[in-house]
Amino acid sequence: MEFKLSAKIKSFLRNSDFKRNPIMEIQFLGTGGAFDYIEKNSSVVFFLKRGTFLIDCGSTVYSELKKNDIIPVIDYIFITHMHEDHFGSLSTVIKNNFIIYKNNQIYPLFISIVFV
Repeated sequence: MEFKLSAKIKSFLRNSDFKRNPIMEIQFLGTGGAFDYIEKNSSVVFFLKRGTFLIDCGSTVYSELKKNDIIPVIDYIFITHMHEDHFGSLSTVIKNNFIIYKNNQIYPLFISIVFV
């Protein structure tokens, strides 16, 4: 099966403004599992024009956020589920965002999917 892009999408991707001014940037903070302190807990940051979104904030993520100076620009934090490797440093990020950076405009959002 061959995947074909529509003419509209091809035109959009060829647009020079799109190349100079991307819609989003993605930065992976960790790609490991729950107990992987080398690759860190799985987490990703989306930098969009409408805000910066952090997906998951496990116990190893805070140090990566601090090292890359991302904490002051986070607008939303999505927590996919309530395991330590997905929310372990959430309280530290929120506290430092408020106390150190004097910013209280961070919105933690919890996504909970239950399979029955």
